Amino acid sequence: MNIKEYVLMVGKRLPAFAHDALKKMIYLAGVGIIIVVIIAWGIQEISHRAERRRQRRSTVFLHLINGASFIGNDQIDEAILEFESAIKISPESENADAYYGLACAYKELEQYQKAAENFQRAIKLEPNYTSAWLNLGVVHTKMSMSEEAIKCYKKVILLEPNNLIAHFNLGNAYLVTGDKQAAMREYNVLIAADAKLTQKLENLIKTGRNDFEGAGKTLEKRRVIEDAKKYASLAKKYAQAKNYTKAIENFEAAVKIYPASAVVWSNLGVCYRSLEQWNKAIACYKKAIILKPDYALAYYNLSGTYFALGQKPAAMRGYNVVKMLDPKLAQDLLNYMRKTEKERELERRKTNGQRI
Repeated sequence: MNIKEYVLMVGKRLPAFAHDALKKMIYLAGVGIIIVVIIAWGIQEISHRAERRRQRRSTVFLHLINGASFIGNDQIDEAILEFESAIKISPESENADAYYGLACAYKELEQYQKAAENFQRAIKLEPNYTSAWLNLGVVHTKMSMSEEAIKCYKKVILLEPNNLIAHFNLGNAYLVTGDKQAAMREYNVLIAADAKLTQKLENLIKTGRNDFEGAGKTLEKRRVIEDAKKYASLAKKYAQAKNYTKAIENFEAAVKIYPASAVVWSNLGVCYRSLEQWNKAIACYKKAIILKPDYALAYYNLSGTYFALGQKPAAMRGYNVVKMLDPKLAQDLLNYMRKTEKERELERRKTNGQRI
C-alpha cells in the first residue's frame, strides 16, 4: 500500500468534518510546496541576475580602462571602439564614464562638435561630473565659444573651488573676451594658491620696510616644520617595516604639529589603507588634495582606494584628474587597475567553477 492509498483509506474511516480537514491539510501542504519552489527559483534567479550584472560591469570597466590606455598611446580609433562597446552593453543610466571617454577620444581627433556632444551626454547623466565640465569648457574654447566655456569653468569652480586648472582656463577665457579685470581676478587666485610668500616678499620690497615680526614668525614656522619632519621621517621607517600602527602614530604627531603638509596627510592615508581603514584613508587623501589641489599622487592614492572598495566610477574619475596632472602616473594607475580587475575576474570564475 502506497502513501496515497493509505491516506484515502484513513480518510474513509474519518468522520465528514475530519475528512474535510484532511483534504485542506493536503491542499495546504501542496500550496506550501509550490510556494517554497517559487521562492527557491526566485532566489536563484536573483542570484543569477546579480552575477550577470556584476560580469557586465566588470566587462564595461575593462572597456573603459582599455579605451583610456589607447588614448594614452595615441590609438584613438581603437579607443573609440572600446568606449562604444561599453555604451552598447551597459544601461544608459550607467554610461557617463563611457561618454566621457568617447568625448576625450574625439577631442584628441580635434572633432570638437562630437566631443562636446558626448561631454554633454556625460553631464546629463552626472550633473556634477567636474572633469566633463572642465573638458567641455576646453572644447568650447577650441570652437571659439568663449561665453559657453566661461560657464563651464564657473561650474567647475562652483563644484571644486580649489581647482587651479579651472581658474587658469577661466582667466584665459576672460582674456579672449577682452575682460582683463576678470582675468586678473583669476590670476590672483592662482598667485594666492601657489606663491603667497613671494607676494608677501614683493610687498615688503615695495614698501621698503623690515618686517621683524614677520621674520620671527617665519623662523618659528621653520622650527615647527623641522619638528614635524622628525616625526614624519620616523613614520616612514615604520611604514617601510610594515609597522603601520606605529607609522600612523608618528604621521599623526607630524600633522598635529604642522597640519599644512599635503605629503604627510597622503602618507598617513596610505598607512590607513594598508590596515584597511578605508574611510580614514579617504579622509586623509581628501585633506591632502585640499591643501595641494594639483597633488597628483594624492589623487592617485584616492583613486586606488576607491578601486579597492569596488567603487569603479569614483576610481575612473580620480584617474581622469591624475591624467591631467601627471600622465605617466595616470598610466601606472591604469595598468594597476587593469591587472587587478583581470585577476579578480579569473578568481571569481575559479570560485564559480567556470571555464577560464
